[in-house]
Amino acid sequence: GDFSDEDKETFVNAKGYESPTEYLIWVNLERQRVNLFKGTKGNWDLIRVSTCASGANTTPTPTGVMSYCGYSNGWFHGTYYVKPVMYLNLERGIALHSILYNPNGTVQDGTQGRAVSHGCVRMPGDQIRWFADNVPMYTTVVVF
Repeated sequence: GDFSDEDKETFVNAKGYESPTEYLIWVNLERQRVNLFKGTKGNWDLIRVSTCASGANTTPTPTGVMSYCGYSNGWFHGTYYVKPVMYLNLERGIALHSILYNPNGTVQDGTQGRAVSHGCVRMPGDQIRWFADNVPMYTTVVVF
């Protein structure tokens, strides 16, 4: 299950999170959810929630307060691809991105709700596309 919308808003507002944009992202690793808020410090309203799959125990998703700091149309490997990619840490290659797709476009691994990745946060294709199209660069991302 997930927390109520009201509980999420109360939590992020009580924590005093700030963002240089009108958006704030909270990746809740325990509940495997990506929560998007719109507003300002102390006045965040939840506007979108997506399921996700975070880093496995051996390759955990880094926690802390980060920033959406880079964008890529996708990562294309020989056996799979993900797209789009919203970077949270350029040096380590940590990002929000889609589930894994085969080169022919079919789903290779659509797992959601579990810690299975190499550290990135995987989201359904339609959800990450919406985030990439609507959330501006440098938005604060809280991961824990």
